[in-house]
Amino acid sequence: MNFGEFAFSIISNGAYGLLVLVITYMIRLLGMRQRFSPSVGLANGYYENFLKHVIEGFVRDEEITAEFGGENVSISNKKIYIYLTDTAADSSSESLLADKQQIKEDRGLEIVPAKLQIKPRAKTLDCLPKPGDLKNSILFDYPTTVAVIPEIIRRRYRGTPFLNREKALRKIEVEELKQFRRTIEELVSSRHQRFVEFTNQDISLLNR
Repeated sequence: MNFGEFAFSIISNGAYGLLVLVITYMIRLLGMRQRFSPSVGLANGYYENFLKHVIEGFVRDEEITAEFGGENVSISNKKIYIYLTDTAADSSSESLLADKQQIKEDRGLEIVPAKLQIKPRAKTLDCLPKPGDLKNSILFDYPTTVAVIPEIIRRRYRGTPFLNREKALRKIEVEELKQFRRTIEELVSSRHQRFVEFTNQDISLLNR
C-alpha cells in the first residue's frame, strides 16, 4: 500500500476505503508470511527427500527389514508415525537420543533402524519393537530438520521490537511447527494419507 493508494482511498471512499485497504494489506502480509515461512521450506525438503520415497515404497509394498537380537525380521506394518514435539528444540538429535535412552530404561525396549529397500538407496526409519509381534513393530520418524526453526526465527526477527521478545519468539515458533505439519498434510495426497500419522505423544505408548 503506497502513499498514492492511501490518499486516493481516503479522498474517494473515506474511512471505508481505508478500512478495505488495511484489511487487504493484512491479508497480503499473512499470505507472504506463510509463503516465505521457514517451516514451509523445511516441510517441502523433508517431503521430497524422505517422506515421498517412503510412501512410494509402501505403495509398491517394498520390503522393510529390522534386526532384533540378531534376528532379521520383515516388517509388515505399512504406516509411518511422524513424531512432532511441542517445541522445535525437543526435535534435536540430542533430544531424540535422550528419548530413545528413556524408552530403553523405562520399558526395556531398544529402538532399532529399519531399512525400506527402495532404489536407488534404501531409506532408514526408526522402529519400535512390538514384543510378541515383531513383524507389526511401529515405524516412525523424528523430523529433526525442524530443530533449526528457532535460530531461523531469531535471525529473521533480529532488531524487531517486541514487548516480551522471548514470549513472542516462542509463539512464532509454535506457529511454525503447526505450519510444518499443515504443509506435510497438504503434500501427502488423500489416497496416501493412510500411510502417515502425526503424533506428539510419548512414542513408547504407540504399541501398548
